[in-house]
Amino acid sequence: MAKKKVLITGVSGLVGTILAGSLKKTYEVSGVDLKESSEVPTLKADCSNIEEILPAFSGIDTVIDLASNPSQYSEWDIIHDVNLRCTSNALEASKICGVQRVIFASSNHATG
Repeated sequence: MAKKKVLITGVSGLVGTILAGSLKKTYEVSGVDLKESSEVPTLKADCSNIEEILPAFSGIDTVIDLASNPSQYSEWDIIHDVNLRCTSNALEASKICGVQRVIFASSNHATG
């Protein structure tokens, strides 16, 4: 039986790196990030641009959306572009490509 395909947005971040390392034992894991992951194949792309990330979502069973800017000192426009627009794009790309499951992990900005 073929392994389920999991895509992690923000795969090169701290949580993404740890999660990818753990999941790749059971699943076929890939990622999308501005930087290449040391753990899994990665599409280097800006998640705020849906056209750039769309190819990574093709044939994926589950998306884990971790892409965010965790800095509490970031300006609102940066938070909007990275945290909100990237999540919106991950959801839209998942819908377009027929992804069955999306797991969303919020950033620390959700609490203010």
